[in-house]
Amino acid sequence: MEKAPGQNAAGLLFGWFTTLLFSFRFGVEFLKEDQVAFEQGLALNMGQLLSLPLLALGLWVLLRVGKWPNNSSGQHRREEDSAVGNALNLEAKPTRQ
Repeated sequence: MEKAPGQNAAGLLFGWFTTLLFSFRFGVEFLKEDQVAFEQGLALNMGQLLSLPLLALGLWVLLRVGKWPNNSSGQHRREEDSAVGNALNLEAKPTRQ
């Protein structure tokens, strides 16, 4: 099925949101003071360490958006969806003579 104008591929919004949110959180954690004593010996504090996996998830989703051929809402078209969609569109269009 063709995407309507203005629609994004599935996962694009989630990928951008996750990437931007946890990038911001990672940066803000540099400004905070250590909350517990064991963080003083770490190169990154606990908030930064917890942000890294979710930042990586967001980047992974952004790189994979539209790559799944079985995802009907991604960038790839499925053959059975396009055939059914074409048949329905042909029947739904009034013909002018």
